Amino acid sequence: MLKGLAVSPGIGVGKAFVYVEAGLDYSRVEPQGEEAELARLAGAKASFLRDSEALAKSLKEAGNVREGDMIEGHMVLLEDDFLAEEMEKAVKEGKSAEAAAAAGCAAVAELFRQVDDEMIRARAADMFAIRDRLLKILLGVESQDLSAVPEGSVFVTGDLTPYMATGLKRGNVEAIVTETGGMTSHSAILARAMGIPAVMGIPGLLGVVKAGQTLAVDGAAGEVVVFPPREVLDDYLGRQKKWRESKAALLVYKDRRTKDKDGGERLVCANIASVGEAELALEQGCEGVGLFRTEMLFMDRESPPSEDEQAAAYRKASEIMAWRELIIRTMDIGGDKQVPYLHLPQEPNPFLGYRAVRFCLAEPELFKVQLRAIFRAAAGRGNVKIMIPFVTGPEEIEGVRGIAEGLKRDLASEGAAFNPDVPLGIMVETPAAVQLADALAARAAFFSIGTNDLTQYTLAADRMNTRVDYLYSHYHPAVLRSVERVVAAAKAAGIPVGMCGEAAGSPGLVPLYLAFGLDEWSVNPGSVLATRKAIAGWSVSEAREVAARAMALSTTKEVKAYLEGVVAQRG
Repeated sequence: MLKGLAVSPGIGVGKAFVYVEAGLDYSRVEPQGEEAELARLAGAKASFLRDSEALAKSLKEAGNVREGDMIEGHMVLLEDDFLAEEMEKAVKEGKSAEAAAAAGCAAVAELFRQVDDEMIRARAADMFAIRDRLLKILLGVESQDLSAVPEGSVFVTGDLTPYMATGLKRGNVEAIVTETGGMTSHSAILARAMGIPAVMGIPGLLGVVKAGQTLAVDGAAGEVVVFPPREVLDDYLGRQKKWRESKAALLVYKDRRTKDKDGGERLVCANIASVGEAELALEQGCEGVGLFRTEMLFMDRESPPSEDEQAAAYRKASEIMAWRELIIRTMDIGGDKQVPYLHLPQEPNPFLGYRAVRFCLAEPELFKVQLRAIFRAAAGRGNVKIMIPFVTGPEEIEGVRGIAEGLKRDLASEGAAFNPDVPLGIMVETPAAVQLADALAARAAFFSIGTNDLTQYTLAADRMNTRVDYLYSHYHPAVLRSVERVVAAAKAAGIPVGMCGEAAGSPGLVPLYLAFGLDEWSVNPGSVLATRKAIAGWSVSEAREVAARAMALSTTKEVKAYLEGVVAQRG
């Protein structure tokens, strides 16, 4: 039994197809002088960009938008000024183009690793994928044809890159198992997008698993059994059959509106970080976007996106959603999410620091460009909403509203096409916002509860710290009481209230949220149908009965055991 990270749920059984990158040893390459090595490096970069542009275009035309976006992201990273400077410095120190490429990519990867945000730390793996592509070009090494991976295979590799994913025949791969990668790594995102069970982050994997061995993979438990005994294999095959049947059964919910058992309408929306993900979310049957993480537009580049570039992205996402809502969260930049070209100071406690709305109000020029872009993108459209993150008091809402009103006057005087009536809501993710929920509800058009940060702040437990992660739970009574209080305040003020944190995708918490009166669940695209099914299984009266018992319990263990037991009993 091998244990790793459960990054993509499902059961896969098959023969191991072990993929090891062709040898990229450049130790015997002798540098031919500074001018020659810089020229080789420039040629490799040009080839990389040319091939990547063609690949991204073909992927998007074939409907593989996510993979295309990732390839384009690698192109942006390759053109980063810091990377270019590090490579050039290495060549001037007498290194070969290969050694310079490796050194430069390693330097950028190290910068990513130093950031507290898990999604940004995961970008270090992208730098190594870029390094390997450059080395292949420089060394003249051909990539292996992955379309030849046979049917019924479990794909085993060091790390799944977008380049590998584009070559795989998805119907031939039963599961993916890797040495590296985490929940927010591109490899995990790709696995979930492809709907393939995956376990990642197994140290020494390639030294244990051999080609042709039978593997049984549980993507939800993070377990891989090598050469399972007959009874274990039969158990996995039976579970695989049930998993496939359950996936097929979910398809009946794809084109339905979300309703509880009584017929009361709710919304199940999706969390996205790019326009490409909006298309994927729609394919998965979402009823809108409950969270568009716009800070990703500002990362992996040399300068901030222009007003026109942002407006085009927001407009495209709005058009993809058609009549469905699109909630655009203003940039949650600063603190742990460092953007090099902004030259923000490093902080000892970034999660509680200079970030999000605090940064936007203190240094509003970048913020004004984003707000103008949103107002312009919403011209003639009624589905766009603005959401402010990390609010702690009414003065922050008023500060944003003051800036917004000034920008509307500017746009009107310029004769620009824009929508002056875009609703302004907030993300409730701080204990202060919970305590002031009634005052905030009087000033906001809507609430969306961000349970990831709300949980860690309520419990004073850093969700990235493995030494205290046993405390971090959405089932904690204090967190549930906070959610109940926020929903009640929204209802009293007559504004809609949703949830866009990970807890929104937990089936065990659905009856509580229904009982509280939650209007909208926003989850990752792959969880849309399962969440819709979970909501459909509860009447409000049933949910209230369960909630009354759960809320009377005083420990996380009791609450979780009770709720998961109820869900298990109902099948």
